[in-house]
Amino acid sequence: MTLSTQLQIMSYFRLLAISAQWNKTRATHTFKPNSHFSNAINLYFFDKELRAFAFTAIQSFEIALRSKLIHHFSMIYGPFWLRDRNLLLIKSFSPICFIRIQQEVFRSKEGFIQEHLNKYSNPIVPCLKTLEWFPSVPYHVSFVIYQIQR
Repeated sequence: MTLSTQLQIMSYFRLLAISAQWNKTRATHTFKPNSHFSNAINLYFFDKELRAFAFTAIQSFEIALRSKLIHHFSMIYGPFWLRDRNLLLIKSFSPICFIRIQQEVFRSKEGFIQEHLNKYSNPIVPCLKTLEWFPSVPYHVSFVIYQIQR
């Protein structure tokens, strides 16, 4: 693969960062002996595959954690536990979180969310559905610190 072809796939600055370990001097971009363009390209593809593997593992963990969280709290506190202000350790987060969650629900294009909103007159969607797709659960749930003690 030529440099021109490779730069169409990855940027110059990514290539520069990857090849930094082979630089003798950064100012003149002089490379150490036995440095080859193919080494940088191979490292780029290894990094790309490693990232894909890591993100797949993280995604599986995130889905399992989300499922456990939904199941655990729903079995103890009911389907609308996310809106129960009494479960919050920090009460002042309550209005901000609930408003943000409701905004995300109304913006959702997920079929099961739209079906729920069309079927029921109450626009509050149970946690089972809300947290299953919620786009940035870690960010929002970090504000909503729930008591796990019973």
